[in-house]
Amino acid sequence: MTAFLGKLNLILAVVPAFSLEGEPLRRVMVPDPVVVAPGLTVAELIDGYIYRHAFEFFPVVEAGRLVGSVSLHEVRTVPPHARETTRVADILRPMTRDCVIDADASAAEALAHMQGTKRTLLIVVDGPRLVGVIALRDIMRLVSLKSVLAGTAHGD
Repeated sequence: MTAFLGKLNLILAVVPAFSLEGEPLRRVMVPDPVVVAPGLTVAELIDGYIYRHAFEFFPVVEAGRLVGSVSLHEVRTVPPHARETTRVADILRPMTRDCVIDADASAAEALAHMQGTKRTLLIVVDGPRLVGVIALRDIMRLVSLKSVLAGTAHGD
């Protein structure tokens, strides 16, 4: 939590100079994220998804419907001897309003949502459909790019 607050404070100190208002979330989100099924075992999640994709977070989808998410935080709660028998469904975080944001939101709205919920990653939805994920680091990258480009003189 302390690392999150540090990153968030850094961004909030920089963002006023490089406004995110009007920046579409779709521009900075990661579209079509890798998803996992709730029936996977934790061992299958680790070997087939975490190691394969090097991601720490996955939306969980069942029959085309977003049902939750699973991250390294939840995986670490499962002892190694239980990973072959524990299912993603047993450890997933169910969907709540705190962890989703509408695809039509702006990057500024996503940042405010993260600040209000103390989350560093949100699932982006278009109605009931999963369309992407947005992480604090994605917003930081946009702020960094805006900063670099704002310092570029015409004709250079």
